[in-house]
Amino acid sequence: MTEMVYMDDLENGYIASLKGRVEEVGDGFVLLNRSIFYPEGGGQPSDRGVLKVIDPDTGAASVVEVTKIEKKHGVRHLLNGDASGLRAGAEVVEEIDWQRRYAHMRYHTSQHLVSAIALELFGAKTVGNQLYRDRARIDLFPWKPQPGDLEHLQQQCSAAMDSDKAVRAREVDRSELENGPAAARANLNLVPPMLQRLRVIEIEGTDICPCAGTHVKRTRELGRVDTATTDNKGREKVRLEYTLTSPDSPPPTPRRLAD
Repeated sequence: MTEMVYMDDLENGYIASLKGRVEEVGDGFVLLNRSIFYPEGGGQPSDRGVLKVIDPDTGAASVVEVTKIEKKHGVRHLLNGDASGLRAGAEVVEEIDWQRRYAHMRYHTSQHLVSAIALELFGAKTVGNQLYRDRARIDLFPWKPQPGDLEHLQQQCSAAMDSDKAVRAREVDRSELENGPAAARANLNLVPPMLQRLRVIEIEGTDICPCAGTHVKRTRELGRVDTATTDNKGREKVRLEYTLTSPDSPPPTPRRLAD
């Protein structure tokens, strides 16, 4: 099992480098005892970065993709470059592409917030989403946008971002989501029924939703909704795509625990 460092606390999502150990080596990939790399899933692309062997110093290999291994409860770190020093038992420094990670954190948290407000305003549930470094898209159903709807959604989302709401990760019983006000947002039909304890992301006073992704700690880190467009994808299904402005305050400095 790989310990996914970012899962326990949103603060750990701000770790940009960390020491780990190679547990297994495969054809073009390695498994680590613990990892700061996010594996692709939930609409969020995987992290990229490098693995550097500490002793002896035998160079570095680029991590170009990270994927889940469900049966082993671990993740594959797919490599490119000189991986000759990456043998089982080797101590390594893990470094992620911080700019890429932080962009995904901002867009993932913003997607939760936009989805929650679209549900509140229009009764439109999120039935699909995809995040990128520079934009996000959300598929909403059922929704037939009326004149002024999109502008109203932008204004409400930007106001929520400006209000600097706290964001936190915690574990809850599945029943809390099934029977509470969050049921409409939880999409529990997509969560295997054997999972009775769920990690949720909670945006203060706005949203609570199961999620294993990386997120920012405060909505002020999101900026505001800059541009937004909609595209009809079928009967009452609308694809919303939007971009964010840069936040007013400088981005946080990542933690480098391998230094």
